[in-house]
Amino acid sequence: MSKYSPSNDKYVMFKQYPIDFRYNKYIYDWLKKLPRLYTCYDYKRFEKYGYIEDIKSIPQLYKEPVLRLFDLGIYVYDKSPIYYQKVRAKPGKTLTEQEAQTLIDRLFDEKKRDVFDEVTYDSALYMTQTGDVICGRSNLGNIDILIQQMAPFSETQVISELDAVVFETPVATVRVLPGAAKTLKYQLEHSESFKMGYWHRLALVPRWYMWQEKDKSLYMTFYPTYVIKKKSGMPIVGRDDSSAWISPTSVSTLAFGEQLPDAVKGLWKLADYLDKPGVLKAGKPGALVKCPDFYYYEERISDGQDVVLDFVSVIYFVQPDVEYSKYIVFKPDPKYK
Repeated sequence: MSKYSPSNDKYVMFKQYPIDFRYNKYIYDWLKKLPRLYTCYDYKRFEKYGYIEDIKSIPQLYKEPVLRLFDLGIYVYDKSPIYYQKVRAKPGKTLTEQEAQTLIDRLFDEKKRDVFDEVTYDSALYMTQTGDVICGRSNLGNIDILIQQMAPFSETQVISELDAVVFETPVATVRVLPGAAKTLKYQLEHSESFKMGYWHRLALVPRWYMWQEKDKSLYMTFYPTYVIKKKSGMPIVGRDDSSAWISPTSVSTLAFGEQLPDAVKGLWKLADYLDKPGVLKAGKPGALVKCPDFYYYEERISDGQDVVLDFVSVIYFVQPDVEYSKYIVFKPDPKYK
């Protein structure tokens, strides 16, 4: 069944289905029939892309229902002490009281589910069934009229092409690499402005409106662009520094925070070494460090006359296409298994 009226069909690219989970002895057959929004990338992705570190420990008979529970955000998994973008299923372990309660909560409350390569949050901009665009407390008007008024690099319009993607629902779900999803959730948990109750909404924004024009990627952020901040009618904290923006494939270490797996925490000591004068030359390619399932890159920025102005450090969730003067393979702490 569609949640949208026929009048909105021209804006809707997919249809949503309600999930009403009830546990019973026929859970396996029921799970197989349960529809998901993403028909192209279903539960099989967790095995195909190696997201579950101990996938081979899951008995073949139970592999599909376990993967489906991962896909629904119900399975209670363990963090990996070695990999940032992988989790452990631990199929034979006994759940603690807290883990058992978490499992029960996820079974019966869809809002408490956690798919580790997805982020679900309120939309910064979304469209109603009649085509009106909503931003916080404000109705910005009909999208057909707004599109006619749009102009790049314009702060005078109600909304510009550079503000954010207009979602189809008040609550949006984005599926990205596990590293990007994990970093977004970390930001939600640790941001002081979130804790203070300021209005935040999930937005997909073309980063190049402020930074490099060649970068046409959509970046994810919980912080507002100019028009969203001006038009929402809500108390907002705006940020333009790199810690506010998360790419689908990379993130500034400012946004990454203290999230390194236990076996890789020594990376920060290596980063301190790279920071020392003379290790990296200003204005030259930097150092690329290969970690178990991500990359760390650092370089010095100069004024063109060998004077260091700043340094850039980035975590990449895939192998980056960057020039480097040093290539280092980081070895995890062997005491973690």
